[in-house]
Amino acid sequence: MRVFVLILCGILLPWVARASSSGTGGCDYEKHQIKVEITSVRELSSSKSPRYEIRFVVLITEELPAMIENRVYGRDFQMLLHNKTFPGPEFLRKYNIAEGSQFDSVINIRTRGHCRSSFFEFPDIKLDDYFESQP
Repeated sequence: MRVFVLILCGILLPWVARASSSGTGGCDYEKHQIKVEITSVRELSSSKSPRYEIRFVVLITEELPAMIENRVYGRDFQMLLHNKTFPGPEFLRKYNIAEGSQFDSVINIRTRGHCRSSFFEFPDIKLDDYFESQP
């Protein structure tokens, strides 16, 4: 049995090493410039450090490819910080986030790999800005 395991490791180990170093493990995304509108900013807690749920929709424009429009039309999305937390009131003020505000955005649609199928980026909003989370 040991000999079988050693032979199997000798066959598989080089193959696994080649597969992991070939760069095929990542994902590719197609990027599309879009515009979004904030539809809701709702306070989740009224504690000493309140947090807010931000909802938005993608605005349909002539430049938006039909494939993207079909994915986003009629859906609302939630904006979270990169660490999956809700922002606080100072974050909203800093980035001028309010109901009816519009922002440029980029929607990333996966074209290859097994990562998440799509995600949004906001050039004017730093979703990794955790200044309110610091003590």
